[in-house]
Amino acid sequence: IQVGLAIFVSPKLAGLVSLVLIAYGLVVALVLPALKGTTPGKRLMKLAIVSETTGPGEGLGWKTAALRLVGHLACSVTFGLGYLLVAFSARKQGLHDLTAKTNVVRQRGEQRRRWQPGRAAASFPCDDGGGVSRQDPP
Repeated sequence: IQVGLAIFVSPKLAGLVSLVLIAYGLVVALVLPALKGTTPGKRLMKLAIVSETTGPGEGLGWKTAALRLVGHLACSVTFGLGYLLVAFSARKQGLHDLTAKTNVVRQRGEQRRRWQPGRAAASFPCDDGGGVSRQDPP
């Protein structure tokens, strides 16, 4: 995007866009984990980043968040091999989590409801009047 802006529009606009993207990246990868213990994507999926000293919803602190960011950079340098550790580690931790001694967990109390065949009418009501109503089993 920046190259296209520099060639077709303005080098100053390309520089501004670059600064905005870098600032956004730092906010998502460093500031939000340090202060809130989550990122926008993790919040959407109801996940939280925890360390040995913090719980879900608490910030990781600047040192731990910075170590985690360094781990993400190391994963990028190795063409994503650090992320493959998630598939093989017992606690599903990537290189970035192992570096900062963190783990990603599902937040309690906010788990998504699963569809259950016997509870279709109660879980997913139909307001068109033409659906079949089932009662929950006793």
